[in-house]
Amino acid sequence: MRRGLTLACVLGALSLGCRGGDGGRGAAAPSPAPEAAPAEEGPAAQAPAEKAPGVDPAVDPAKATGGAPGADEASGEGADLVEAAVALADTASAPAAVEPFDPPPEAPPPGPLDEGTPEQLLALKAGNEALARGDEAAALTGFIEAFDGPITGASISAGLAAAALHDAAGKAAEAGAIYERLLQMAPDVPEIRFTAGRFYSAAGQPKKARAQLEKAIALQPDFLPAYPMLGGLLANTGRKTKAAELMLTYESRLKGLLDVLVDPQARAHRKVPIIDVFALIDDDRATRALIVAVGDSSMHVRLAAAGALVHDPDPAALEAIAKAALAERDPIARRALAASLKAAKKRFEESTAQPAPRMPPPRR
Repeated sequence: MRRGLTLACVLGALSLGCRGGDGGRGAAAPSPAPEAAPAEEGPAAQAPAEKAPGVDPAVDPAKATGGAPGADEASGEGADLVEAAVALADTASAPAAVEPFDPPPEAPPPGPLDEGTPEQLLALKAGNEALARGDEAAALTGFIEAFDGPITGASISAGLAAAALHDAAGKAAEAGAIYERLLQMAPDVPEIRFTAGRFYSAAGQPKKARAQLEKAIALQPDFLPAYPMLGGLLANTGRKTKAAELMLTYESRLKGLLDVLVDPQARAHRKVPIIDVFALIDDDRATRALIVAVGDSSMHVRLAAAGALVHDPDPAALEAIAKAALAERDPIARRALAASLKAAKKRFEESTAQPAPRMPPPRR
């Protein structure tokens, strides 16, 4: 598994919630977004997968879609699971019974950032679309335009995307200038601290990198991607004991997040932020938990987990998303899952230089 905070996951305006990447080695095309944000589903019709233990959960990918509502499943000799799921996505279906995706009263309120001005949102969309078709020059123009104006979720997402494009093109000075501005604009966003720290580390500025990574962890102690990077910097400067302590903390926090994500009683508002974090770390335990989450009883969790697995070239991830798309009863969510499946299939074929494996769909 290789993930990182790339263009695919910085284009989510306002929340900065990430959905996977390629380990930070260049820009990745953003995965298609759902047509609309579907509402939360009620309880699942069948029992969810058994909770996995701690740091090394026994997550079974075969159970990955156990919690999703059932639908007519494709079948036939020689049929392919992935193609069947994509083909089914446009078929008509009655929406499932839903309930709002509202956190309980004790949950923290949303962040203070506005989504963005109409001009910023249009420019961000233009940059996103240009990047998806491979026109990086037009994408950069759109992102820079969206970066201007008031501080909003759109401007921050656009700034991160523009910095990533500059960095991928070898324009370190331009990327660094954007990161400095982002740090001034939104100093309390851990994703910005982390991406800036990673940039400084790659640029040979370990002290600046350490400062940003330490701040990311201070802002959000469960922001796991910062731990291994900071631990590596500490070990390289001879502070191996401190690095070991940091990784013990990583293991402890990972265990806690894994327990929540595979807990059938945990609410979606707790699981979705964990998925955002797991999308950024290189850990097979997180991958297995995400595969299980694709079959969660919550529509929001299913869609988030599928988006997080888009850039993971793992046949088990492809199979889990395909099964979830076939089982999904809500038409909007089904199309969103199919979009994630198409992007995952493309990523698999690009990464492995071979076609996605054929998987016979389940029979009735």
